[in-house]
Amino acid sequence: MNYSQRTKDELITELISIKKSFDEVREKYEREILQLHLAEEELRKSEEKFRKAFITSPDSININRLTDGMYISINSGFTKIMGYTDADVIGRTSIDLNIWKNPEDRKRLVEGLKAKGEVENLEAEFISKNGNTLFGLMSAAVIDLSGVQHILSITRDITEQKQAAIAIKESEEWFRKLFEQSNDGIFYLDPEGNIVEVNKAFAQMHGYTLDEIRSMNIFALDTEENKQQYSERMRRLINGENLKFEVDHLHKDGHALPLEVTAGLISIGSKNYLMSSHRDITEKRKAEEAMKFARAKAEASDRLKTSFLNNISHEVRTPLNGILGFSEILTGDTLSQDEREEAYVMVNECSNRLLDTITNVMDISLILSGEMSVNKKIFNPLPLLREPFEKYKAECVKSGIGITLDTTGISNNCMIFSDPELIQKVIIHLLNNAVKFTERGSVTIGCKEISGELEFFVSDTGIGIGAEALKDIFTYFVKEDLSMARSNEGSGLGLSISKGIIDLLGGKINVESVKGKGSVFSFSLPVMEISGNHEISNRDKPGNKKLSSILIAEDDEANYLYLKALLSQNTKAEIIYAVNGREAIEKFNLNRGVDIILMDMRMPVVDGFEATRSIKSIDPGVPVIAVTAYAMIGDERGSGMPVAMNI
Repeated sequence: MNYSQRTKDELITELISIKKSFDEVREKYEREILQLHLAEEELRKSEEKFRKAFITSPDSININRLTDGMYISINSGFTKIMGYTDADVIGRTSIDLNIWKNPEDRKRLVEGLKAKGEVENLEAEFISKNGNTLFGLMSAAVIDLSGVQHILSITRDITEQKQAAIAIKESEEWFRKLFEQSNDGIFYLDPEGNIVEVNKAFAQMHGYTLDEIRSMNIFALDTEENKQQYSERMRRLINGENLKFEVDHLHKDGHALPLEVTAGLISIGSKNYLMSSHRDITEKRKAEEAMKFARAKAEASDRLKTSFLNNISHEVRTPLNGILGFSEILTGDTLSQDEREEAYVMVNECSNRLLDTITNVMDISLILSGEMSVNKKIFNPLPLLREPFEKYKAECVKSGIGITLDTTGISNNCMIFSDPELIQKVIIHLLNNAVKFTERGSVTIGCKEISGELEFFVSDTGIGIGAEALKDIFTYFVKEDLSMARSNEGSGLGLSISKGIIDLLGGKINVESVKGKGSVFSFSLPVMEISGNHEISNRDKPGNKKLSSILIAEDDEANYLYLKALLSQNTKAEIIYAVNGREAIEKFNLNRGVDIILMDMRMPVVDGFEATRSIKSIDPGVPVIAVTAYAMIGDERGSGMPVAMNI
C-alpha cells in the first residue's frame, strides 16, 4: 500500500474513532439531559407534593422572611387553628398580630434558629384571632427560597392533649391530697403483700408512724384467718373483681381492730398493685353487739311477759272460779254447818287472793307510769313490823315454820319521816315471799339503825335464789321460775313493786341468797331530822272513836247492802244512804253531825271526788273514806281524803 492509500485508511480509522467519541459524548449528553429532565420532573413533583402538603396539612404551616419575620405564606391549617386568613397576616409579623402569649416562647425559637438553623418540638402558648389560648408543638427550620432565607414553621395543635394532661395532673394532685388527708386508711400493696404506699390515717388507726408502717408487709397486721384468705382474694382481684369485706387487723398494742375494706387491682406501668381502703368499724361492731343484746333482751322480755300474762290469767281465773263455785254451793240447802263454814272460808280466801292480784297489777301500773303518790308522815316504824308479823304468825304456825320479830336494833321512841303505807306494802311483799318459799326452818322480820339509816329486813331459810337470777330479781315481770309449781301462787310482781316503792322513797333495796339455804331481803331508808309541824300517822294514835252516824254514798245497791250489813255487825251507828254525789252533799247538809262518810268515787250526776270537795268545803274535819274498786293510793290528794283504801 502506497502512502496515499495508508493515509486514507488512517483517516477513515481516525474518523471512525472521532465518530465513536462523538457518539459517546452525545449519549452522555443525552443521558445528562434525560437525568436533568428527570430531576426537574422529580423537583416539580416534589414541589407539587410540598404544595399539596402545605395547602392540605391539618397542622399550621407558615413561611416568614428571616430578616424581618414578615409572613410570606400560610396554609389552611394556620387559618383553621389560629383563625387568621392570608389577608390578615401577609406583610405582617407575629409581633404585629400579638400571636405569642409568652414572649419567652418566641425568644426560645429565635435563639434555636440562630444556633442550629432549626428547632424541634418547641411547646408554646399562642393567642388565636378570637382571643383563645392555644397550645402548640412547633418545629421550624431556615430554608432558601430563590436565594433568600426564610423560616418554615410547622405547628401542631396540642390544646386538647395539654388540657387533658393538665386535668390529669390536677386530678392526680387532688387524689394525692385525698389520699393523704382521707380519714380512711389507704394503701398500695405489691402481689407479695409489701406496702408500697400508705397514708397517715392507715398508720394512725393501727398505732404506727408512717415510717414504721411503710417498711412492713401486710401479713404483719393480718390475723391467721386473713392470711389464709389473702391468696383467694388476690386471685379474685386479678380476675377483675372489686371486693368489699370485713377483716380484723392487729393493732400495734395487740388488740383486734375491726375494719371494713374496699379493694381493687390497679396497673402502674407493667406491674399490678392492690389498692385498698380501710374504715374503722369499731363503733359499728359495738352498735351491732348492742342491737343483738337488745334484741335478745327484747325477746327474753316478750317471753317473760307472755309467762307473766299466763300467770296473771291463772291468778285471776283460779280464785274467781273458787268464788263462783263455792258461792253456788252455798245456795244449796244440803250443806252441814261445818261444810257451809268451810265454803265461807274458801270464798273469803279466794276473794283475798283475787284482790291481792288486782292490787299488785294496779300498783305496778302506777309505778311504771310514774303516777304512784308518796304521802310522807312522821311515824314510829315498830307498828309497821308488828302488824304483818301478827298477820303471818298463824300461817307460819300452821305450816310448821318459826317466825321471829327482831326489833332490838331500834328504840320504842324511834321516829322517821316517810310514807308508812308504802313501807308496810314492801314489808308485806317481802314477808309473803319468805313464808311462801320456806318449807322448813324459820322466817325473821326486823329493823335496825345502821350509820344514820333505818334498815328493814326479812330473812328466811327457804329455797333461796340462784346466782344467775339474782341480778334480775327486781326487774319487772321477772321471776326465777315462772313455771314453778302452782302451790307457790302469786303474780310474781311483789319484788318489782317493792323495788319501785323503795326507789320512790329514796332508799336502797338489796338481796343476799344462796340456792337451797335461804335469802335475806333488806331495804334501807335515810333517817331524817324532823323539823316543823308534820302530821302524825293515825296508825300511831291510840284509841277508837265511837261512831253514832255514818253516811254511805254508793250507787251500787249490792255494795251498799254489804257495807250496811258489815257496819251493823260492828257498830250501832245510824246508817244514812245516798245513791249519788249530789244526794250525798244534800244529806250531809241535813246531817252535819255524821261521824264518817264512806264515799264511792264513780257515781252518776256528781262523782265522789266532786262530792268530797264540796263536803270538805263545808266541814274540812269530817273524815271521808273511799270505798270503791277504783280507789288508789294517792287519791286522797285529789279529793282531800285523809285515807284511801280498797274494799
